[in-house]
Amino acid sequence: MKSTIGLAISTLNDGIFQIDALCNAGFDEIVIVHQITAFEKIEEYKLVYKKLSAPYIKFISMQETGLSKSRNACIENITTDYLLLCDDDNLLTENIYSTLLQSIEKYPDAITLTGKMLDDKMQPIKNYSNNTFLHSVRTAAKVSSCEMLLKRNWILQNKITFNEQFGLGATYPGGEEFIFLNDIIKAGGTARYIPINICILKTMNTSGRIYTPAMVTAKGAMIRKVYGWQFLFINLAYTMRKYGEYKSSMSAWHFIHYIYFGSINFK
Repeated sequence: MKSTIGLAISTLNDGIFQIDALCNAGFDEIVIVHQITAFEKIEEYKLVYKKLSAPYIKFISMQETGLSKSRNACIENITTDYLLLCDDDNLLTENIYSTLLQSIEKYPDAITLTGKMLDDKMQPIKNYSNNTFLHSVRTAAKVSSCEMLLKRNWILQNKITFNEQFGLGATYPGGEEFIFLNDIIKAGGTARYIPINICILKTMNTSGRIYTPAMVTAKGAMIRKVYGWQFLFINLAYTMRKYGEYKSSMSAWHFIHYIYFGSINFK
């Protein structure tokens, strides 16, 4: 029997206005988690719900914020065998549904399949491999949520969720994908990279490359969550390895201060 694939879209406020194309990508089911803080626009948003209404589309409105909360709501509410995570600023590559279906048939034991994200010039946003491989703790650090196809039932049965302390809109603004993927690997799941183009990022967000105190603190908390006490050594190695990237934003001393602050205070 053919596996079913759903699309799980996370959107905030006016982001709902730009998801029309995503709703016509041929998926078996689409779940749209719409987080709302602009309450004065609720009537406008209801018009969008009506416009996009279809038997295979489900809208979930939330007043709680946080991207990880949205991802978890998507996983809980979609009913397909697999789901592709997606944001409102993504476009999907041509024939993505059939490409994913072929990948599932080729790697049926994979709990997570990850692929490539492109920029608006159709160029890869990262230095991706041309060959498939199994993810390790190290390679999981390079994966973004919108590159992930998930086997839903296994995720639910093993109680794997996005840690809601991490991610945009949470205490620690980042690191949720790394923790999520490592939780899958630690639970015995297979996470495999395959060299396929999954989505296009319409607007590049450079915040991940800007080293702010909040970002570095979040990195320290993430390292503590994944590696435990080994953060004592990993933080120092990370500080040295990334110096060329953060030196224009802060000194090595300040970087060390923030990353260890994040690790030590994480609970």
